[in-house]
Amino acid sequence: MFLDLKVENVVASVSEWSDSDVVSYKAKKDNIAIRLEEYLLNGNNLLDAEKIQQSVFPETEIDVFISHSHNDEDQAIRIALSLKKLA
Repeated sequence: MFLDLKVENVVASVSEWSDSDVVSYKAKKDNIAIRLEEYLLNGNNLLDAEKIQQSVFPETEIDVFISHSHNDEDQAIRIALSLKKLA
């Protein structure tokens, strides 16, 4: 089921999540860096896109997708942390 929900006027100071919590969450995402040479096919300059997809974007069951502006990234992370805590 798809529910289009808009959250406005989120006040970060009211959140239980500190700036260090947000930094820790972002660090998980930043650890996705890959070494392209690990994904080369047959020693040629061809990349194995399927192998990259499986490594960088593994299939996971997602219940909520939070679409947000880059400017609102920290607030979106706080919302994600709150939703994860409810689960």
